[in-house]
Amino acid sequence: PVDFARALGLRGLAAMGLGLAASRRPWSRDSGDTPDEGFEDFVAARVGRAAYERFYRPYAEKVWGLDPRDLSRTVARQRLSSSSPLRALVGGRAPQRFWYPRGGMSALVEGLLAACAREGVRVRFDAPVTDRASLDADRVIYTAPLGELAGEARLTHRGLYLVHLALAPGSLGDADTWYVPDARYWFGRASQPARFSAALAAPGEEVLAVEIPEGRW
Repeated sequence: PVDFARALGLRGLAAMGLGLAASRRPWSRDSGDTPDEGFEDFVAARVGRAAYERFYRPYAEKVWGLDPRDLSRTVARQRLSSSSPLRALVGGRAPQRFWYPRGGMSALVEGLLAACAREGVRVRFDAPVTDRASLDADRVIYTAPLGELAGEARLTHRGLYLVHLALAPGSLGDADTWYVPDARYWFGRASQPARFSAALAAPGEEVLAVEIPEGRW
């Protein structure tokens, strides 16, 4: 909270605090049958307009490359999972923890492939499913891009560049992740992989992973 307040400044902190206090909607997951009001209205109604304009709007634009008004509220639900922004900021009495694969995210895929091999599952790469009836299988798990199955949706990929910077020990603090909404900077998030899993630590150096979404640059 102290670092958060220092970064915002008194004026920014006051504006965000007042907006949050006056928010119209409770921070909870609405039922799925309510109309999708969109990312902007969903977030602004829960954290206030000041917080939306100062952080959520520019960060969403940077990550998705779209006007937040064109994004579904589903995006906000996935990223803003806390029941209360204040609780997320201040934290509870118990330390916040989450599980992270020891060898990084690729370990999940490697583990699934190993499990498939043990169960006798056939794995085929670069094999589009054009006619399921011709496949000799009871069930098919298809992991190709969604655009292969929903071509009419005209889905496209947006690349993400990962730049890893090796720094001298002691260069970075204890934080695992920094979020950067400011449009002046190309990167949106920077993190320390070693803070997620000790297996990702590099001897004799601290590694900073910088994420740069594809954009106008």
